[in-house]
Amino acid sequence: MGALARCLVLCALASASAAGSDRHVSLGIFDGTDAAEHEFPSQVFVVSLINEPWRGNSFYRTCGGTIISAKWILTAAHCVNGSARTEVRAGSSARGPAWRPGKLLAKRRIVHEKYRLYGRNDNNAADDIALVELELPLDGRRMAAVPIAKGKPARRRGVVIGWGLTEQGDFAKILQKLDVNIIPCPEKTPKAICIRSAPGSGVCSGDSGGPLLVDGVLHGVASYIDLADKTLEPNDHCGDGRAWGVYMRVASYRRWIQRHTGIAP
Repeated sequence: MGALARCLVLCALASASAAGSDRHVSLGIFDGTDAAEHEFPSQVFVVSLINEPWRGNSFYRTCGGTIISAKWILTAAHCVNGSARTEVRAGSSARGPAWRPGKLLAKRRIVHEKYRLYGRNDNNAADDIALVELELPLDGRRMAAVPIAKGKPARRRGVVIGWGLTEQGDFAKILQKLDVNIIPCPEKTPKAICIRSAPGSGVCSGDSGGPLLVDGVLHGVASYIDLADKTLEPNDHCGDGRAWGVYMRVASYRRWIQRHTGIAP
């Protein structure tokens, strides 16, 4: 992709079904640790078939997402925008056969009406948040909704999770978790919350749409990664402490979520 000023978190794993489809850099977990089975029962894997008829191609976009009720998933807008079909897979920390009982189709996708790309090469996103309504409710025996934040986090430490690229350059087979510091966003980013981890670990390619959790409460939805030096490629600096992650601040969208889902704010 070249030296991007900022990386939108668009696709963890773009599998093209036609020549020439784009592959986008994503935000995920670098040098995290394996999550225990069912440690994060609210985490899901979101797979969308994206059609781009004007380019003559289609591809699969994979992301993370969070269960906020038995029939609703919260994820990033760019994960489902333009999707012809979306599936949600849940119920296990391991990618693969264990997901089969928790594999459900989306009934509809609601992208925030003000979602837009901006910045150099359209590498940033505003209002990058979306809801996925499932055709059937999730099985609560292995999956559980997470509470939505009502305001700013009470402390400056949180955890991010996902199946993103590891330090070996492979996509994780087991859900990864990483403790992070919540920082003031280095650049003015409306309705966002930013994170940074210790050198040697951090956010990198993997899965956007996943959560930032503080004491078990959902505070952020993964959107993109950024660097102060806009001549650098953020994913070339995974783990060196220079890149920070930008998440949509969930508390800023409580009324929007309630309006579409009926979930009490």
